[in-house]
Amino acid sequence: MLPGDVDPEVLATCRRRGLPVIAGMRQVVSILAAREAGLTAHRCWNEAVRASSVNAQVASRVAGWLDKIDGVLIGEGRAKDLLSLCGIATPAHEEATGLPQAVEAARRVGYPLALKVDDALIPHKARVGCLALDLRNESALTEAFARIAGNAAMVVGERPVRAYVVEEQTGAGTDLLPG
Repeated sequence: MLPGDVDPEVLATCRRRGLPVIAGMRQVVSILAAREAGLTAHRCWNEAVRASSVNAQVASRVAGWLDKIDGVLIGEGRAKDLLSLCGIATPAHEEATGLPQAVEAARRVGYPLALKVDDALIPHKARVGCLALDLRNESALTEAFARIAGNAAMVVGERPVRAYVVEEQTGAGTDLLPG
């Protein structure tokens, strides 16, 4: 990403909220070198923070959060938790590992809702049928869960997906797919 590719207002908001925006080759190389050196997600985050001036207090909270996760990739549910930690509003959501947990989460989140698979092997959920929108009751949720679980299994094989995200249905807006 080149510095001119980032809207100055978005860049300022991200930095104020503690989210590093890597907008230059020097920063990218620095972070990649940290990762190649086998550093943890926490240490790579610290390198990203060092490479772009951000709110140090928020960056410190995020570093502590990163210490608690496994691996380098985080799914949608965890990414939304991270955004919330940085003060960026996201739709109400909960993670579930199976249908019973999804039903309980739906009762807390409320209908209508969206159901999505949350797995690093499935970044484009809609393309492979792992997203259901405008679910208005438990029956629709149950039907969508079965369909999504079957579609996800065709992608991930025999291992279980990491999680499903049960999320409040929101109106039209901007989707963000960080990569």
